[in-house]
Amino acid sequence: SSVSLKVKQLVSGLSELKQLGLSVSYFQVDLSNQSQLSGVAVKIKKSTDKLDGILVFSAMLRDSLLINQESNDIKQVLSSKITAVNNIDEVFKSEPIDFMILFSSLVGYLGNPGQSVYAAANQYLDSYAEYRQRLYKQGNRFGHTVSIAWSLWAQSEAASGDFLLNQLQAHHIGLIEDRTGYQALKQAMRLTRSSVVILPGQPEDSLNLLKNANQIEKSPKRAEDFSFNAADEAVKGELCKDLLDLAVGLSSLKRTLHI
Repeated sequence: SSVSLKVKQLVSGLSELKQLGLSVSYFQVDLSNQSQLSGVAVKIKKSTDKLDGILVFSAMLRDSLLINQESNDIKQVLSSKITAVNNIDEVFKSEPIDFMILFSSLVGYLGNPGQSVYAAANQYLDSYAEYRQRLYKQGNRFGHTVSIAWSLWAQSEAASGDFLLNQLQAHHIGLIEDRTGYQALKQAMRLTRSSVVILPGQPEDSLNLLKNANQIEKSPKRAEDFSFNAADEAVKGELCKDLLDLAVGLSSLKRTLHI
């Protein structure tokens, strides 16, 4: 299966790192299970003198038009990013890390047919980064937070024949090569912004792409208008609940309409 192949590729990559003299530990964990994650956190702390930072890559795809999606699929896609980042932040909130990097997607800005739920999950990451960054400035978290919305990668399976790729090509935006992506990651980590979009190309082309997606207004609102109020922790919980309840609501709607 494709999952087994990816696991084999991961294990092979870890072996290569070890051959270079690096110390690598691999733990398998369900990020939606906070208790399980807490147990892994204890193992991580025992295996290293200092945890410098956290990079959150978690994602799950269940591509389909929204009206055709099952409630469980919607929950899994949302949970892979929303519940995951909430749990990671909660479990490691007292750890003196230097940074937390959330891997988001350009799909959250431009959309993509069949990926409405995935787009919503990525938008959540961008807002969560702003929320956590405020907590950091108030002294309630350790480490700078940035959410990076990646465009399509040259080596990705998604980099062929889809709506998003056509959008990029129409605005002269290239695909991300490995070396370019690594350089962009280093630059993004140095910025004070909590959200960054990675688009290989000329700045004016990138701006035109986002303008056409109605992401930039003539009088843009402040980032905090779109994110959490750090003084009200309940906002985060309510938003999570609303997004996850969406899955149940859509499922009920489908039954009512006999779809």
